[in-house]
Amino acid sequence: MPVKKLCAICGSGFVVPPARAISAKTCSLVCKGKLWTKQSLEARPEKPCEICGKMFAFPKSHTGRRHCCSPECANKSRAVSSVRTGVSNHNWKGGTCDHAGGYLYLHVDNHPFAKSHSYVFEHRLVMECWMRDAVPNHHFLVEIDGIKYLPPEIHVHHINENKRDNRPKNLLACTAYSHKLIHNGSAPMRGDVWPEVVGQVSFAPSKIKCICEFCGGEFMKRRCDVARGSGKFCSRSCYNKRPREAFYTQHK
Repeated sequence: MPVKKLCAICGSGFVVPPARAISAKTCSLVCKGKLWTKQSLEARPEKPCEICGKMFAFPKSHTGRRHCCSPECANKSRAVSSVRTGVSNHNWKGGTCDHAGGYLYLHVDNHPFAKSHSYVFEHRLVMECWMRDAVPNHHFLVEIDGIKYLPPEIHVHHINENKRDNRPKNLLACTAYSHKLIHNGSAPMRGDVWPEVVGQVSFAPSKIKCICEFCGGEFMKRRCDVARGSGKFCSRSCYNKRPREAFYTQHK
């Protein structure tokens, strides 16, 4: 026997089969859509906007990532967060981060030679502090607002080639030209390094001498390439003429 009910939206009466006596709440699909919208809005949590302070509702799926009531406030929030530095920035990781070249960055406020977002290489800061204490009047240092700093044109060399070993005894302040000489295995110019070194700095040159496995000739190859297994042949021609049987037997 049909069951009579009242629509939860418009209040009009409607008839449904006994099987839908409990589930049916609206008289039509239009009222059903309005009921779902109403229930969805009532179930939404509310919170104050970070910019204007106005209370706004948002879907539960946006919990944890919705902070503003409107696109206008969201744009203002992004503008503010883009200039936040230090602990106030959401990407703060304790003041230390890695550089793509293998070095370490440290967060330093108000450093005149800091990179974007107030970061400076750790090895430069160590050398800078060391020179302030040991040789405050050295010509490598420049004075800015009463404080001595190490300018960008002065390089800091890692003696053992470990870019993360920033102990003072592993560092050497030098000019760009002397830095190039050191990496080529030559002695730096006197007066262009600190601490001063006598003779050649212990450092392997960037290129080393190799013997071609096919023709026996000598050639220069980058040390990093030799470490990866290269540097066996002096040219593409010798590489193509290598004994194939021995090569395949070795790599079976």
